[in-house]
Formats: sequence, structure tokens, C-alpha cells
Amino acid sequence: MTTETKLQQQRKGNLADLPILLAGELGYALDAKRLFIGNTVSSLNGDGSTVEHNFGVDLDEAHGTSYKIYVDGVETTNYTTNNFVVTFTVAPPVGTGNIQLYHNSEIFLFEPDVGLDIPGLVGITGPATDANIATISFDVTRYDNVDIRYSLRNAVGHIRKGVLSIAVNAANTPNTHTISDNYTTDATTVGSLLDHAFTGSIENGIYTLQYTTTDTEIANLSWLTDNFKATV
Repeated sequence: MTTETKLQQQRKGNLADLPILLAGELGYALDAKRLFIGNTVSSLNGDGSTVEHNFGVDLDEAHGTSYKIYVDGVETTNYTTNNFVVTFTVAPPVGTGNIQLYHNSEIFLFEPDVGLDIPGLVGITGPATDANIATISFDVTRYDNVDIRYSLRNAVGHIRKGVLSIAVNAANTPNTHTISDNYTTDATTVGSLLDHAFTGSIENGIYTLQYTTTDTEIANLSWLTDNFKATV
């Protein structure tokens, strides 16, 4: 009996050249050291009048997702995205499954220097009242319990570290939610207190984090999220 050894390789190249992968196909970005996998096609029905559609996929750039959208078999770029919501310039025509999303999902790799997950990062300005942080949002039909581990750091080096715990009551119409914030901080200077108060709003089934602050400095917000659905 002979033993035969074969080398199996996946798609590889630079992140900028990453194609839309076939369902289950792996692609590795050598320059960024990031691994992706292809998904099955997600389809929605056009009705000729609705411009906003939700594939149930967060298309936020922070998730490292590459995607293409087709209408009646033709790729289109006539739309904008806000996390889960795709807004078309012109409503897709009537059709069954004629709006299609092809997309990759990122598989996070273990790197000892950064941990298991890659944190998001955004600069937030003040003073502000109920300002949206559009990059931190989730679909309440998929998740109703979310913990956001975060840190706030301003230009003079003060830091605030905490955990936001968000619970959505999907039984209510419209949905209601509670949010708690447990944190510590060394910021005491007037004008850079890191006194941000976090809340949120739910619109079209999407929860978006908001903040109010009297601070005059920009603060860098870094975060990781843990989410699950408690009710089924």
C-alpha cells in the first residue's frame, strides 16, 4: 500500500483583490492576515415601490465584509448602506428573489497580541445630544441582549473603561430597551470629563447606539460586542 500526499491550498492574495467567494470557499488575505469564507446567496423580493431592504447581514465596513448586490441578475451600485439597511436610489421592480446579495464573512484569527477579536474604533465629537454612533448597531430581530466592552480615550490621555449592557423587549410594539453602563475613569478636567451618557434608538428593527456629552474634545471609542438572543 502506498501513501499519497497532496497539497491543498485556498484562494490567497491581497485584501484589495479579494473576490466574492463561493459558498464555503475560503480566501486568505496575505497582506492583512485575514481569512474569509463565502456564503450562500441572500435573496429578497422587489415590489416596485420599496427602496429600503434588509438582508439580515450587517454590511458595516468594520466587519471586514466584501459584497455585491444584483437586481434582476445585473450588478448594481445605485444604493447606500447603513449597517443592515440597503437603500436603493430607485425601488427594485416586482420580482420573486430578484434582489440578491453575494457576500463574504470574515473568520477571525487568533493573534496573541490583539486577542480573539479585532475591536472597532471610531472618533466621537462633542458637545452632543443624542448623537448616533452608526457603526455600533444591531438587528433586534436577531439579538435582544448585547454587551459592549468599550474604552474612551481623549487627546490628553484620559481614559474611561466600561461595559454597556443592552436588553431589548421584543414583546413590546414598538420595541423598548434598557441600557446600563458600568465604568471607571481617571478623567476629571472640565471640558474633557469623558462624561458621555449612552442610550440608543430603535428604527426599522435596528438598534443604534447614541451618546450625550458636554466634552469639547474628540474622544476615540474602541469597543467589542457580545450578543445573543434570549427569547425565541
